[in-house]
Amino acid sequence: MKHFPLTRIPVFVATATAVLTLTLLSCTSLEPLAVQSEPVQRVETEDYAIRLEFMDEAYLKALHDNRNNTFIAPDRLLNERFIVFDLEVESKSDTYFAIENRSIELAYEGRVVSPQNRFHFGLFWDNQDEQLGSSTVQARRRQTMINETLPPNKLEIEGGSTDGGYLVFRGRFPQYGTAVITLRMRDLSGRPTATHELEFTF
Repeated sequence: MKHFPLTRIPVFVATATAVLTLTLLSCTSLEPLAVQSEPVQRVETEDYAIRLEFMDEAYLKALHDNRNNTFIAPDRLLNERFIVFDLEVESKSDTYFAIENRSIELAYEGRVVSPQNRFHFGLFWDNQDEQLGSSTVQARRRQTMINETLPPNKLEIEGGSTDGGYLVFRGRFPQYGTAVITLRMRDLSGRPTATHELEFTF
């Protein structure tokens, strides 16, 4: 049986550790999604207009923060990513419209998810900030940003007004494919009035 000299053991262990570390980093680091189709999709009716824009990582970093960005998934989530869209709904009549968060869907290569709501996304970042050792001020600032940018559970658009917010989808999404976002409009009584599907190719 072959024996390693004692002086070679630390070198061997260090090399193995470095390889393992690089392997783990390669597993957790994902390439940013790049939209191949038009990044802004629109729906126009007589009563309302919908604008949905894909927000890539470069845009999100420019708007918010270059490191520890609230809208970019941390590497340690193990191949999980956020897909973020900016939704804007404009009422062009006196009619009231509403979109419920739970009725919105993203279908992407066999994966179907609803957007994060303020409570669950805030809870997720509470846990992350605790692990990161973020200051109380930083954590509060992040929670304020979440409440200001994500729409409420029921987005209400009164006649002649405009409203919206970020739709943040979280999951193990592939690098390439076609994403279809389904938006269901409701009237004042809660009755569904229309369903719209907007498609983005990555």
